[in-house]
Amino acid sequence: MSKKMFYFKISESTKIYGGIRADLSQLQDRGEKSLNKSLRKELREMNSPKKKQLLTPILWAGRNKFDQDVKDTYTKTKMIVKNTGVEVDADDLIIQEGNKILILEGESGTGKTSILKKIASSWCEEHSSYLSDFEYLIFIDCTSMGARTITINDTIKWFLPFTSALWRPSVILKVLTCARDKVLFLIDAIDERLSAFDKVFNDLQQKCPDATFFITTRPHCTQTIVPMCKNELKVVTSYGFTHGNAENYIFKLFKVLGVKDNPKEFMKTISKFKEIVSIPQLLCWSATMWIEDRSNFSTKGQIYSNLTAFMLRKMCHIHGERNITRTLPKMGEDWLKAVSEFAYESSISDQMSFDETHPRIKSLENSAKKLKLNYREALSTLMQCDSSMTFNGEHVVFQFLHESHSDFLVAHHLAELKTNGQKNIRTALMKIPDDHRKAVTSFLIFILYEKSLSPSESESLYLSNLFKGQATFFNIRFYLELIEESQYNAEFSKNLAKHILYPTYSVQKINYGKSIGSCAIIHPEELRHQKALQLFLKYSRPDRIWLRLLEGIRKQNEELGHEVKMMGASGAIAIIKESYKNVQLPELRISDTVFVDQVEWPKSLWWLTFDRCEFHTMIDIPASVLKASFYDCKDIHLVNISQSIKSMVFSAMEIDNLVLPQQLEFIKLENCTIESLYFTTKLIKILDLDQCNIKEEITLPEMVEEIRCLNMLYAGPFPKYLKILSINIGSEMNDSTYTNICQRYLIQLLSSLNKYLDKLSVSGVSFTPPFFHEFHSEFQDEYPNTILELVSNCDIEDDEEDLMEACALTSLLPSLSVTFVNQKFTKL
Repeated sequence: MSKKMFYFKISESTKIYGGIRADLSQLQDRGEKSLNKSLRKELREMNSPKKKQLLTPILWAGRNKFDQDVKDTYTKTKMIVKNTGVEVDADDLIIQEGNKILILEGESGTGKTSILKKIASSWCEEHSSYLSDFEYLIFIDCTSMGARTITINDTIKWFLPFTSALWRPSVILKVLTCARDKVLFLIDAIDERLSAFDKVFNDLQQKCPDATFFITTRPHCTQTIVPMCKNELKVVTSYGFTHGNAENYIFKLFKVLGVKDNPKEFMKTISKFKEIVSIPQLLCWSATMWIEDRSNFSTKGQIYSNLTAFMLRKMCHIHGERNITRTLPKMGEDWLKAVSEFAYESSISDQMSFDETHPRIKSLENSAKKLKLNYREALSTLMQCDSSMTFNGEHVVFQFLHESHSDFLVAHHLAELKTNGQKNIRTALMKIPDDHRKAVTSFLIFILYEKSLSPSESESLYLSNLFKGQATFFNIRFYLELIEESQYNAEFSKNLAKHILYPTYSVQKINYGKSIGSCAIIHPEELRHQKALQLFLKYSRPDRIWLRLLEGIRKQNEELGHEVKMMGASGAIAIIKESYKNVQLPELRISDTVFVDQVEWPKSLWWLTFDRCEFHTMIDIPASVLKASFYDCKDIHLVNISQSIKSMVFSAMEIDNLVLPQQLEFIKLENCTIESLYFTTKLIKILDLDQCNIKEEITLPEMVEEIRCLNMLYAGPFPKYLKILSINIGSEMNDSTYTNICQRYLIQLLSSLNKYLDKLSVSGVSFTPPFFHEFHSEFQDEYPNTILELVSNCDIEDDEEDLMEACALTSLLPSLSVTFVNQKFTKL
């Protein structure tokens, strides 16, 4: 009864009930405030750059402290919006409205993680303006999670261990849901745990539909991730550092490390390795090693070999095993073998990161114990060790610093197989995924030739065949790098040179019984590999070489029309001459350069082309040249043209006081302004004029047999013994004004030609049938033995057809062809 009365009184007493409700509401408010305070505090601590313990190979390079804030060295990387091609900044991506999901794709090491860390670090600063709208920032590092399928509650416990110990994950998730668009999720390396994390990503989008998600992935997984996104998204590609950004980063890094060395000296050393320069991780690693030990940086294989050996020697030194010479102590060799085998097994399974409980890590732990090494410290010589606190305690993840170093270690394992007597390493090599086999083989070539484990003739052929089609005639740099990795081995270079891909259209006739087939384009980048280039040209011997001495993309310039750089043309041509010693080089094309020195040309050069060149000194054209072409060149009066040249082309130039060689048989003038032109030859047969502005009358040799005119009204004077005259005005106009001009021009031609003319062909003009009737009558009287071909832009009316048919039937000319827009009349 008392219980009933008690409940009855409470239900009836609004005063008592109201007091309890107020107390409960106040308690709830305090709880929410306590949860919010705890959550924000933990997020700021978790996102602090000093929260994680990081063991990295950099520490083994003498850098005992490498814990600077990411903002101290953060440098922008090149990022392009995928569907628009617009370059953007990471900060701009966050603040742009309408992009609730941002996918940042990029190859390993291009700075994706650094961007997220920089955003997280900036958010921890209360005064960060562009992130101030976000109350909660949750950084989810997928590489630190296990491979098993996890739930959204597991994720919250994993990354918010302290708050999860006080509050249920569902309550924490409710707070994030209520925060709506005040939540920012940074999800790093989602591709590393895509199958395990896809449900969590889906649940997070459902629970927090107004939140912003910033995701990083390697490019090959982007198309898998896009369908998983429920809101508007933007895909951005990270390309790593430009050369300018790399320089900026190195200046910051040297300053943070307190290094007095000149960073420009390092950049000069490393600049030819574009992959290392563009990948922030590799650049940082290489710079740190260079500061401590400026060993050989001649090839990429040499760099990785030196860096790996240097870190292992440091480890051995710390463990009391020292070596006066630079050779690696046995402890280091044994540990390198163990990690290299681990890298090979990881490459086959295409896995880059491993938690501490992984069987392969346990196997390495046993190997370290046998060598009396602390396995975490030992692994951190060649891998990166990340340690962080989770709901379940400390969680440790090991990963290779960059996939390229993993590839080097895989190549080292393959070389060990050969050292241990395994004659055929092809089977082991073919197990490596296709996207890594090229890089692994490149490193393998360096290791084999460096260790004097020279492959047999059949193995050398096999190794070179792996790179078949990997370089094209317009980009041979990769092959030059391989030749350098082989220590300039002649057998390997010879086999490799056979595999250059040439264009199918490359065969070209140049008259005089000469023909040209294969070709290769040489840029300034290739010239930096001088010895390898000489070897490659010696064995490939392409018929055509294009020496393009411009760095980067051609730029418009009011004065020159292009960007010219003084790259030392004489030195570049000397390399080619040495490679073609006592061998014919049919064609050499040189573009975008300035000649400041005398040039020694290759012997037996047939065809020489200058494209957008300037001449600041006298240049002699060799006597072997049969054809010379000049396109948009300056100061050609300094060029001493050989008298034996038979064919010449001039394009987009001013021609003044030009004296042509005595043996010349063909000349083409294209888009030129001709002030004065002198012919000393009586052998010239063909004159080709294309859209030229002739200032003064040209006196042509009497023996010119053919003149071709394009895009211009040329009415002579014509040589005495001209046989063929072809004129194409290149117009489709047919208005009355243009028709009158053309008809007057044809009448002028009639009085300028000579009786020896065999054929007159005129097109792109406009004339009427009545005009043609009169013109034809006069033409057959003056030139009864000449073939006439005319093409008019005019239509023919029905009542004019009989007139034209009568002309064709009664014509006394040996052949007649007259074409109008809608009908053609001929007499054969």
